Amino acid sequence: MLKNKSFKKGFTLVEMLVAVAIFMMVVTVAMSALMSIINANRKARAIQSVVSNVNFVIESISRDIRMGSDYNNGTDNTTINYISPSGVRVYYRFTPPNVDNKINGFLSKCTESCDNFPINYSQITSPEVNILSLAFYAIKDGNVQPKVIIIMEGEAGSITNAKSKFSLQTTASQRAMKE
Repeated sequence: MLKNKSFKKGFTLVEMLVAVAIFMMVVTVAMSALMSIINANRKARAIQSVVSNVNFVIESISRDIRMGSDYNNGTDNTTINYISPSGVRVYYRFTPPNVDNKINGFLSKCTESCDNFPINYSQITSPEVNILSLAFYAIKDGNVQPKVIIIMEGEAGSITNAKSKFSLQTTASQRAMKE
């Protein structure tokens, strides 16, 4: 019996099309996962930068308050002023968010001619930070070391789905109590 020696080895067109289709699905899934990881990393870095700004602001205010004296907070606890070591009265003021105008809440500082808000005040928080509430509590009671408690809540991040809520509280006490 004669065997047919004309049998050819290889893939058929249908097999090649199925293989290419499977390969394309795997590449699509892998690329979407990679893009998702890159996007998450970008959001995390942005939020980390904003949170670093908030931490810097709180630490800066605490350091300034520790060196100051004669603390006075406003009636609604959203402002505080004190005398710096150089003898200048320093003011910090919280401006709440305005949802209608899409303006984030922020903290500002003034060191001269501070009766004219907002002209002489400088915003000290990043625009990506939305401070929702902030309160200063100046405690000065007789022989107790004067101190200021700062409580801040807000959102960090400029992208709607990448916002992170934060809540900070710190206490700054005067370094040298006057006798």
